[in-house]
Amino acid sequence: MKKAIFTLAIGDNPMYQAAILSFQYYAKRVGADLIISDTLSYKIDVTNPQFHASPAWAEKLRIGELLSEYDRVLYLDADILISPHAADIFEQFKNPDVIYMLNEGESQDRSAERALIESCLGKVDWPLQNGKPIYYNVGVILASKPCKLFDFADLQGLQLVCNRIRFYEQTYFNYLLFKHNLEHEALPSRFNRMDMFGKQGYHQADFIHYAGKGYAKNS
Repeated sequence: MKKAIFTLAIGDNPMYQAAILSFQYYAKRVGADLIISDTLSYKIDVTNPQFHASPAWAEKLRIGELLSEYDRVLYLDADILISPHAADIFEQFKNPDVIYMLNEGESQDRSAERALIESCLGKVDWPLQNGKPIYYNVGVILASKPCKLFDFADLQGLQLVCNRIRFYEQTYFNYLLFKHNLEHEALPSRFNRMDMFGKQGYHQADFIHYAGKGYAKNS
């Protein structure tokens, strides 16, 4: 089985140096190729967006391209540190039909994000958990070749929403999952541990996601 770990390291954020070193170590341990993108290749026009938005977010579409070459792809944001003792995520989550991500909707109510994208693209049967929309964080994505999300996600769709909705690529990916009834499953927070889940156990997680708080000009 051919596996890849893919990350975006566009710009000169020094956080990337630590993150990529941890990715290199992990990739070698789990038998995956590490692919680092440091340039923009998807030409999206982010102009006067209503919410913070970056052209780099569209680069996650490359996951679909990589799935034509690899059986499985693990996408990681470059503000994540992987513990030297992290479990092999490829071995822990094996179903090739399922896309695995963290459900941040368990902790944060993303009803507003749902409403924004449905106002742009139309209503869908959006699943709820404990009365709140399931809403996946795309800082960690484990996808396999049979997964069809990136058959539906495209630059045209991102362009349509990027200036109008919050977390545009994340919200768009969630919308497509539910619109097309694709198989999805939540990762445990230890594989995408953000501070929204509190401080207890934070540094014992497998993947620690600083989500802009490790080093950022606005933080």
